[in-house]
Amino acid sequence: MGAGKLSSIAAAALVATLTLGVFYQLREYGPETALRKFQMSAISGDRDALQRVCKQDVSGQSAQILTRTLRQFNAAGARVRMGMLHRETRVDQVQGEAVNVRSVVAEVRYYMPGRVESIHWVVDLGPAGWTINADETILFPFKKLGVGQPG
Repeated sequence: MGAGKLSSIAAAALVATLTLGVFYQLREYGPETALRKFQMSAISGDRDALQRVCKQDVSGQSAQILTRTLRQFNAAGARVRMGMLHRETRVDQVQGEAVNVRSVVAEVRYYMPGRVESIHWVVDLGPAGWTINADETILFPFKKLGVGQPG
């Protein structure tokens, strides 16, 4: 084997190692991770862990509805499948000011015996990282259909 071939193999091994290292570091980062942590915390009843990945107070109505729904799906034996992710920037009100918020809408399907349910989760990127926007998640189907808000 020539020196050129050995250096090519070494370079490829180095790139592979660096790539794996980067992905290993990012395994706990991103909207999918926030969504997974929210679902696991909601099902297990870990309020502290849930609050770390929820934009709103977990005692609020939207977070409570989502938590209750996830527990019902879990009790029904739901299998979870991540669907499409849609990245967007939307205007949100933060302390009375309009700010641009980086956001992802993640369609998640819950397969249960005899039925399939979908939730379009809204996950925002803020100073604390990616968090579930429970209020926007609850409002998403109504906004998508262009109808008034529930209540």
